[in-house]
Amino acid sequence: MKTVALSDGEHVPALGQGTWGMGESKSAHAEEVAALRLGIDLGMTLIDTAEIYGDGGSEKVVADAIRGQRDRVFVVTKVSPRNASRTGLPKACERSLKRLRIDAIDLYLLHWPGNTPLAETVEAFEQLRRSGKIRRWGVSNFDVGDMEELLAIGDGSACSANQVLYNLQHREIESGLLPFHRTSNLKRQTSAPIPIMAYSPVGRGRRLLNNATLKKIAKRRDVTPAQIAIAWVLRQSGVIAIPKASNKTHVRDNARSVDIQLTDQDFADIDREFPPPRSKQPFFANAVTKGLRCAYESRGNARPNPEAIFFLKTRGNPVYLTPAGDFRCAKPTSPAARIPAQTSHHHHHRGHGHDHSPAHTRRRIHNYRRRDDAFSTSLSTFHV
Repeated sequence: MKTVALSDGEHVPALGQGTWGMGESKSAHAEEVAALRLGIDLGMTLIDTAEIYGDGGSEKVVADAIRGQRDRVFVVTKVSPRNASRTGLPKACERSLKRLRIDAIDLYLLHWPGNTPLAETVEAFEQLRRSGKIRRWGVSNFDVGDMEELLAIGDGSACSANQVLYNLQHREIESGLLPFHRTSNLKRQTSAPIPIMAYSPVGRGRRLLNNATLKKIAKRRDVTPAQIAIAWVLRQSGVIAIPKASNKTHVRDNARSVDIQLTDQDFADIDREFPPPRSKQPFFANAVTKGLRCAYESRGNARPNPEAIFFLKTRGNPVYLTPAGDFRCAKPTSPAARIPAQTSHHHHHRGHGHDHSPAHTRRRIHNYRRRDDAFSTSLSTFHV
């Protein structure tokens, strides 16, 4: 298995396992545990989870999967920004440790930028590391500006990873964040750059995997479209892919993707269908992730979250909603599709006659299929 080096010299598999969506159904528990255990046996020993996945249920699935083989597994979990304060972070960590049934977390990530001063969160991470509760810490959904702010903090250079959205449909990080990471060792005077951990490497739903070009390449190579998508992500040095697979067939398919060597023809076909960014683009996932997650937390699943007020800020750049329901940092096709950069709410279409009563304007999302890491989803309205 190809590995990626962390700054402390630890090597982790370049292909791990994601667990978003796991732990939400008791009937699926046994199959999810079996899938993760098979992945471990196939060398995918890095497992990523989060406290908000399944309201902690995903961490419990991971606990059952690693039972009896803790020393084989590199456990990554994430803390919500609302728990990232000096007093909140240790409590959240203890809850995750209890659900995971382990003594220490191998890599503990801040799930996305929040309202707690970053220096305070870093200080809390470092205290947890010194106490032995975590071995390393990192971040998720941080753009270049966020990383620059982090590395300017005294202990910010101890960051071990940045987990972000990266797949064929979403290549924005290639224009700024990925190059920044590749030179991050120079900025913090360490031997290894800060790795990128790519979530959703095969997209969400079937839209990417049903793409005709991707299917053509897969057929030519006698593999699956998902394997091509994962192999494409793994071509990058210093990048860890964490696809989710909740059944054994998909786990085996994912594991085989590490052996695929894409050809020049494959890359040419991919670049024509999924062009790389031609100029520096904001990491729009940063803004969207804040909005969707904050709205989820504020929708009755947790106490109201003031972070939701800046869900559409992308460092001054406007965000747009396409007719397909995707967010883009680009010019809209019509005025109706435009979302102001800073606003309290927006509509997918004009003229829907939305009720603006207090009950209606409470924070919520209508008609989205996912509760986390959501970008290319079916969104009809998004009220914050």
